[in-house]
Amino acid sequence: MRIGLFSDTYAPDINGVVSSIVTLQHALEALGHEVFVIANQPRLFKRAYDGKILRLSGLELKWMYGYTMTSPFQPSAVKTIKAMNLDIIHAHTEFGVGIYARNVAKKLNLPLVSTYHTTYEDYTHYINPLHVKTVEQTLRKMVAKLSKYFSERGHAVIAPSAKTKGMLEGYGITCPIYIIPTGLDLKRFDKSASLPEAIKALRTSMGFSDDTFVILFVGRLAEEKAIDLVIEGFSHVDRKALNAKLVIVGGGPDDHRLQALAKSLNLENDVIFTGKKPSVEVPLYYHSADAFVSASLTETQGMTFIEALAAECPLFARPDDVLSELVLEEKTGYYFTTPQEFADKVAHHVQKPLTERNAMKKAARAQVQVYDDREFGKAVAEVYQKTVDDYKNHP
Repeated sequence: MRIGLFSDTYAPDINGVVSSIVTLQHALEALGHEVFVIANQPRLFKRAYDGKILRLSGLELKWMYGYTMTSPFQPSAVKTIKAMNLDIIHAHTEFGVGIYARNVAKKLNLPLVSTYHTTYEDYTHYINPLHVKTVEQTLRKMVAKLSKYFSERGHAVIAPSAKTKGMLEGYGITCPIYIIPTGLDLKRFDKSASLPEAIKALRTSMGFSDDTFVILFVGRLAEEKAIDLVIEGFSHVDRKALNAKLVIVGGGPDDHRLQALAKSLNLENDVIFTGKKPSVEVPLYYHSADAFVSASLTETQGMTFIEALAAECPLFARPDDVLSELVLEEKTGYYFTTPQEFADKVAHHVQKPLTERNAMKKAARAQVQVYDDREFGKAVAEVYQKTVDDYKNHP
């Protein structure tokens, strides 16, 4: 099968959508499919094509953390896409290139599948910074209508979790919705993938001893990730008694605000901000940590949670439907709802016997084996085939 993956974000960008697309691309190619990627680049009136990846012209928006805006009307690229002789189009974003994917599918008479990666209603604060209630309600209604419109311009939707499928059904979407959790190349995050001396060197470079308990966050530093709750909670941890540190890997619009918060809580020496790191370096940070934390409630699946578990890091997280099969209390991690509860759970875990903590590490790794990228590729390919067959019968 010849497949076109359309997205507004792609490597070298680092985010959950890119991780999902690259994993899917490689998994499908391993199954023998021909995969083309149609993305963008921050260059106006310029297009690049290397035979597998077509990058449309776009404009980088600095105020949106480097998001590249692409016109959905690029008729000159249709000829190039037509020559790919695609069997199906898979849209991974809703705007720019995502709209373009839907236009191209209609023009070339091709079936279209989309994956709903982002819960846009959790990002309305970027448009409504003052959190005006009536504006918030209006924006959420708009999100529901737009999501319904974009989804039903295709022939099937892939939801990464039951939580996401339920949300989409609540929007009134009636086309087929398939639940397929995004897969991962679990081998990348297996602790054996990093040399012990590399782990020790990284920990030493951050000033940690062998017995320092390192809690890690990886992700975009933005309001919806609720990192301030984690930092506040860490201020309640008896850091000297437990020899605990918090490492925050990533960048984003809240970078300076969060660093200022850590400073105001006298945590300059206990919370380490590394900034953005290349994706190839990220597994080493997981392998150098003893646990992972995220207070986000906006995940459609929670890829960093899965990465952490694969790296044998027990989780600290707030209760969320999307985590029900990942965070098993006292087995693979802990739930918390307040900063003080986070601190209490950290102390509880650190004071456990080493045998119990090691058992949790093994349980964490075992919990995510179902997310193997090969099964992910097979499941998506089955949706493609069913959609192509249905489209032939009911174009």
